[in-house]
Amino acid sequence: MAWMMAGVAAAQTPVTNPTAARFTPSSDHDVTEFGQPKVTRYDLLFYRQGAVEPEQTVDIGKPALEAGSGDVVVDLMAIARPIAWAGGQLYVLHMRAVGAGGMSAHAVGDRPFDFRPTVPAAPSAVRIGS
Repeated sequence: MAWMMAGVAAAQTPVTNPTAARFTPSSDHDVTEFGQPKVTRYDLLFYRQGAVEPEQTVDIGKPALEAGSGDVVVDLMAIARPIAWAGGQLYVLHMRAVGAGGMSAHAVGDRPFDFRPTVPAAPSAVRIGS
């Protein structure tokens, strides 16, 4: 599966309570091979900053592309609420495309983030990939 990678989120100002994740879909997003889609879903992987294993992996399916930008935009508040976040801990969001041929390499979020339940969420997004 074709995919664009971004650099590791480092030395960036963290985002508090991001409301969305945004990424450019795989170039195979709408491609079929032998009548089957090459990309069947995307996974979002939540890593504590510096960790080698994800804290949580969420299958987000294969969302419709946003009109105009062609990006995939995911409501983080809808999928992150059930996750028990460690207060004050920074996380880095990764994404991978998954299909019958396997998984793409991870694309990495543009900056770390944290969730603080006492801070109201203002519209903001973490960009994954370039």
